[in-house]
Amino acid sequence: MPPLTKIISKCMEIPAGSNFEFNEASQMTEDDVRTMSLVAEQRDGDLLTMPSITAPNGQSGTVELTRELTYPTDDGAETLEKVNVGLVLNVSTDLLGFGSEMTVNFTDTRGDIDPSTSKPVVNTRELKTAGFSSDGNSRVSVQARPDGSQTVLIVTSQLIDATGQPVHGGK
Repeated sequence: MPPLTKIISKCMEIPAGSNFEFNEASQMTEDDVRTMSLVAEQRDGDLLTMPSITAPNGQSGTVELTRELTYPTDDGAETLEKVNVGLVLNVSTDLLGFGSEMTVNFTDTRGDIDPSTSKPVVNTRELKTAGFSSDGNSRVSVQARPDGSQTVLIVTSQLIDATGQPVHGGK
């Protein structure tokens, strides 16, 4: 049976004015990611480790950490409309040598109900990236926003066998 790819991801929100500047790197080792995560947390960054995804070669996997935002429609009836807000991560991988070619699409949708209009105020940010990551290393993508805050997405691919054990003896 061919190896599977386990995707481990972390999302960091770095607030504006935090004195933490992060440069995008195509690949990072596990130690680099650990160090960066500690520095970000010490500088008021929020770190979220998302559930891992396991997928066969060539297939994509999705993690959704969302909730429904429900609000009344404009037609005056008592019907409601819904919009999902939260984080969605979709990753597809293709095995290539001792690693994976990854395509990553991350969406962060935030929203709330405006108390004066009872309508939703929804803001969506997308971060897309693609490239190679050797087995056990991470791809890092950064999205800087106009207010100076940043979203940092760290995606690690690891080749595993059918029992969930690393193919190359990694952790």
